Amino acid sequence: RIDEDLKYFLQNSIGNHHLICKGDYSEIVREFFKW
Repeated sequence: RIDEDLKYFLQNSIGNHHLICKGDYSEIVREFFKW
């Protein structure tokens, strides 16, 4: 289940600044980019 809105990805093409991972890594990625 995805808790965030997917409209962005349905309306825009995927670019080189997107991370696509199988599984829920959202908290880990947010922590990484905090510093």
